[in-house]
Amino acid sequence: MLVEGLAVLLDGRRRPAERAWPSASSTRWPPPTRSSHALDVARRVALGDFKGALWSPLTDTATMAFPNIERDPDIRRLLEHHARIPRLAPAQAILDLVRLGFADGLQAGLAAEAEKFGRLVASEDGHAGLDRFLARKSSRCPSAGDDLS
Repeated sequence: MLVEGLAVLLDGRRRPAERAWPSASSTRWPPPTRSSHALDVARRVALGDFKGALWSPLTDTATMAFPNIERDPDIRRLLEHHARIPRLAPAQAILDLVRLGFADGLQAGLAAEAEKFGRLVASEDGHAGLDRFLARKSSRCPSAGDDLS
């Protein structure tokens, strides 16, 4: 799930809702009370009103999967694509900031994201990327089966 979540951030493609819910445990959506509670927590976090403890599954130092995520073939393929465009700096920032959020907590991750976003948008590459986006001329991300040579 981590690789697929990062791929969503790196390629910006939409996925069917069925892929967001682990099919190994259930093919049905969670009960409305759990999903509405999760949405309420997400809303309060986004608004800055959440006062509960923020926890990350990767705060356990024994978890080594994420520090080496760049070795995953799908993530490597997306990073190589972003290097050619060129927009490797924002792509690498996504991985670094998600890693920071998992390791140091959501608040630290969000604070670092706001600072990094400002720097990237203000850069020359950031201006060019915004111009491409507004002109709807973004480069297409490759699919897993695309020939990248």
